[in-house]
Amino acid sequence: MLGFHFNAQSIKNKFREFQTLIQTSSPSICALTETWLNESIPNSVVLQNYSIFRSDRPNRRGGGVLLALSPELDPIVVNTPLIDTLLETKWVSFTIKNEKWLCGVVYRPKEVTNGIQDLETMLWELTATPYSGILVVGDFNINWNSNHPLFPELANLANANNLHQLVNQVTCPRHSAMNPEDGTMLDLLFTSRPDRICNVDVTDGLGKSYHLGVKFCIRGTPSRLQNPLRTCFVYAKADKIKLQNLVSRTAWDVLLPLDIDGAWDQFLDLFMACVRDSIPSRTQRKRPKPWITPEMHRLITRKHALFRKAKSSQSQTDWAAFIKTRNRVSYGIKAAYSNYLHSLLTADDSKKRFWSFVRGRKKEPDVKSFVVNGKLCSDPAVIAVNFNQTFASYFTAPTSPAFDITSPYYLCPPYAPSK
Repeated sequence: MLGFHFNAQSIKNKFREFQTLIQTSSPSICALTETWLNESIPNSVVLQNYSIFRSDRPNRRGGGVLLALSPELDPIVVNTPLIDTLLETKWVSFTIKNEKWLCGVVYRPKEVTNGIQDLETMLWELTATPYSGILVVGDFNINWNSNHPLFPELANLANANNLHQLVNQVTCPRHSAMNPEDGTMLDLLFTSRPDRICNVDVTDGLGKSYHLGVKFCIRGTPSRLQNPLRTCFVYAKADKIKLQNLVSRTAWDVLLPLDIDGAWDQFLDLFMACVRDSIPSRTQRKRPKPWITPEMHRLITRKHALFRKAKSSQSQTDWAAFIKTRNRVSYGIKAAYSNYLHSLLTADDSKKRFWSFVRGRKKEPDVKSFVVNGKLCSDPAVIAVNFNQTFASYFTAPTSPAFDITSPYYLCPPYAPSK
C-alpha cells in the first residue's frame, strides 16, 4: 500500500498537478501540510474519489493539514483532546486486513515552541484506544539528528511512545542548490510498526515547493489499489415498453406497512430490478482525468526518472535537467486543463458536457453541520429528523382520503411511443 507526504506550500495553485500525481500513482494514503486552504474551498475541488479529512488554519493565511485516504480503508476521523494549541494536526483511523491503524498528520509552525508537549498530550489520549499500528507524518520544522533545541524533546517523545523515525534523507534542500546532502530533514515519518513500513524514500515535491516529498509503503497489503469497476446502463438500447410494463405490474403495496427508510430501500430494490431487466449494462473502470494525454504521462515519468538520477549522481547538471522538466510538467498540466475546459465550452452540444463537468466538481459528500435546538450538530440522523419535522410543520393533514396507489385505476398506462 503506497503513501505520500508533501509540504504543499499552498495546494491552491497546484490542484491539477496534485490530482495528476494521485491518478498516476494511486496511493492509498496522502498527507499534506501547509495546504493554505479555507472553508470556501470544498473537498471535491481538492480531490475526488478519496475520503478527505482536513484542518484549515482559521482567520489567517497559511498553515493547514489534510489527509486523503482511499475509501477501501474505511477511514474514520478521530477526535483529538480539547487542548489549547497552535499545533496543526488531523487524526484518522483506518483498517488494513482487520487491523485498525491510527494515522496522523502534523504541522508545527516555527514560532510554536510548546508544540511537542501538546503532541505528547494528544498521543497519550489517542493511544488509550489500542491500535495495531500508528503512523505519524508531517513537517515538524525540527531538523532530525541535529543540534536543534527541540530535537531532544521530539526524540524523547518518540522513545516514550515506541515510535521509530524512518526518514534518513534531507527533505528540505538548501535554496542555493538542489543537493540531497545539503539541507535539513524537516519532514518526518514516525511509526510504531517499523516492520510493516518499507521503501521509505524522498521524492520530488509538488510544484516549486522547496520541500521534497516522502514516499513509503505498508507491507501486507496491495502496493497499488486498482480502480474499481462501475456499472453503466446503455440507455440508448433500453426496452422502454418492457420497463413501462414491469413498473406497472410491480406490487408496490408491499411498501405500505414499512417505515420511511424501509420503504425507500424496498422501492429502490424493486425499481432497479425493473431497470436491470429492461436496460442493458456494461462494466468499465473509472475514467482517468481526460486532460492528461499520453505525452503528459511520458513527461511525468521522465520527471521522476530525472529526479532519481539527480539524487543518485548529486550532479548540478542533472538537478538542472530535473528542474527544467519539473517546470514543463507544471505548466503543461495547467495548459492541458485549460485547453480541456475550452474544448467543453466550444463543443457543439449547448455546453451540456461543460455543465455536467461543473456539477461533478461541485459534489460534496461530507456531512455539514447545522444548528439544531440552539446547538451545532453534525449527526446525519439528527439532522434528517429535524429537516423532516420542519418540512412537515408547513403542511396540514389531508382532509380527503388518500389515493390508493395499488388501485388498477392508478397504474401507469401502457407505453405508447410518439409518432
